[in-house]
Amino acid sequence: MDPKEIGARIKQAYPQYANVDETVLGTKYLQKYGGAVSGVQTGKLKMSDIPETQRVGVSLGIEAPPQTAEKTQINEVRDTMANIDTVL
Repeated sequence: MDPKEIGARIKQAYPQYANVDETVLGTKYLQKYGGAVSGVQTGKLKMSDIPETQRVGVSLGIEAPPQTAEKTQINEVRDTMANIDTVL
């Protein structure tokens, strides 16, 4: 996890941090939530294992898994079929 990238996400979600350096913000985030984020990403923790008051914070550091080409194609076919159904 790149602290600068995390800091940018935090700034988008919380405009009150606009004047804080992204790297500093991301570093502080990782100090607080880094262990929980790593646990969720590796599958050792479930989001339900995280206390409710910290789930939003932890979710900022979790990246969506990249889609495989096959999943992307399936989604495109589904979208196309849905569009065809709405026209007919």
